[in-house]
Amino acid sequence: MNTKDNLAKAFIYTLLMALVYVLSIYLPRMHYALALIIGAALFVTIILNPLVGLIAIALTSEYTNIEKAISLPAGLSTDLFLGLAVFSGFILEKVRRRSTTLQKSPYDMPMAYIILFLSIGILAGSNSGYNQFTDNLQILSFLKIISLVSIYYITYNILDSKRKIRIVFNSILIGTAAVGGISILLYMMNIQNPIPNIEVFTGDPSGLKRLQGFSEDPNNFATFFAYLIPYPIIMLLYKKKRVEKIYYNLLAVIFLTSTILTFSRSEWIAALTSLVVAYILICK
Repeated sequence: MNTKDNLAKAFIYTLLMALVYVLSIYLPRMHYALALIIGAALFVTIILNPLVGLIAIALTSEYTNIEKAISLPAGLSTDLFLGLAVFSGFILEKVRRRSTTLQKSPYDMPMAYIILFLSIGILAGSNSGYNQFTDNLQILSFLKIISLVSIYYITYNILDSKRKIRIVFNSILIGTAAVGGISILLYMMNIQNPIPNIEVFTGDPSGLKRLQGFSEDPNNFATFFAYLIPYPIIMLLYKKKRVEKIYYNLLAVIFLTSTILTFSRSEWIAALTSLVVAYILICK
């Protein structure tokens, strides 16, 4: 595939990213029934093709009503959904490997890593600033870490075997970095001189300004970036050239800054903890 073809694909993927954000701004919340159908389709997609499924769930979780459709606390169902899909794929792959002579799979995760992830999730969840681990936000922190770290492990293995997929990730990273960069800029401008008719942040009862981006909720915005933070880190470690390292470092900084400015504590814990684990996995 020549350079022109690669650039054309990158351009198309970036346009699709932009379209998703436009739809998330102007379309109302999806109907519960439609959300359930989308959720079921994504669940199957993650099992059959984890790369496509994880990209899709990251995009749709920004503005769908899946959590309300299955009557779970806001934000909790996305992580539970991902965790179940990853676990199901892991079990199915184990069953398949017993009956056939398959090569190593992205789901072939050593039990030691699973125990490590569970331990980190419990520790982070029990020390996330809330009084009881039974609190919904405590459980959310725990599930988010488990699902994110599982995603990073799978992504790492997929990238290791399919280097061509980088063009997809690059396009997604460019598109989301642009949204995050614009949101950060508008956020800083609004602090000094509020811009009429532009809502890029929201305030809680204490008066704290939180980066909202183009989402209706700063927590949703934080979740979206938390899913994408490890991708530039993983790809940074694959790249050798100085220019490429600067590029991926810049993307990582934008994503982390966007997450931090949302002031979503559970997202901070999940993102930073899973980043450490991602480094351990890649540098082992």
